[in-house]
Amino acid sequence: MQEEILVTMSKQLEEIINLLNMFDERPQKNSHGRIGRPTKDYIVARYRKYKPNATRMQCVRDTKLSIKTVSKYWELSAEEKEE
Repeated sequence: MQEEILVTMSKQLEEIINLLNMFDERPQKNSHGRIGRPTKDYIVARYRKYKPNATRMQCVRDTKLSIKTVSKYWELSAEEKEE
């Protein structure tokens, strides 16, 4: 009798776990393969790609990143462009 109850309970538990797994919402990867918000270097590189004639100050104003952050990744994105 107890074994039958345990078997039915385990089957019910399996069904519940399967239902939960079906509705499990994990974070989706974005277009550059990372989970969450884009990194700062990606933001600067993308900005330079779409506005190649822009200055650093324009990038700071448009992206709301600090001047230090933009300066740090500005040269890196230029090097990637050359390669």
